[in-house]
Amino acid sequence: MYLVLRKIAEHIALSGNDLVAIPEQGSMSEFVAEVYRENDGNKILGIIPMQDKEFGVSEINTPVCDEMVNSGTWCNSASTLIKRSDLIVCLGFSPRSVIELCSTRWYPREKIYVVDDLITQRLPMEVQNQLNIQYIRLREIESVISLEKENLQRPILDESLQPEQRIRN
Repeated sequence: MYLVLRKIAEHIALSGNDLVAIPEQGSMSEFVAEVYRENDGNKILGIIPMQDKEFGVSEINTPVCDEMVNSGTWCNSASTLIKRSDLIVCLGFSPRSVIELCSTRWYPREKIYVVDDLITQRLPMEVQNQLNIQYIRLREIESVISLEKENLQRPILDESLQPEQRIRN
């Protein structure tokens, strides 16, 4: 699996896109960030819960980040990541990534891409019906990143809306 993640990180770096991640030590996010860095990626924007007193930030690889965004607490990290990301590609269903995906319910995106080859099963329909998930194959990821980059010249989220105004019916 790490060979696959390496290829994805290399493509993101070569595409010129910035990488937004929560680079927890030992996580896939950290691995992707490190490979992105090795391949001269543009910028790594780390989402860091700098004021979290309950869990702290000792598990985050802050040196891999070019810039850090303070999410306040771990509870706010998922929404901060979503708000700072133009394109969301899910590479697996860890507990944190499922929280991040579900946060798009309140911070909607046109599409959230989930790489089918990297998960053991799809999300329940009750969840999928409330999110804009599109399952893609690994072989499609390069074209998705390239095509979406062309569409990212426009704002996707109206930050002026309050969370209750962002909820879809």
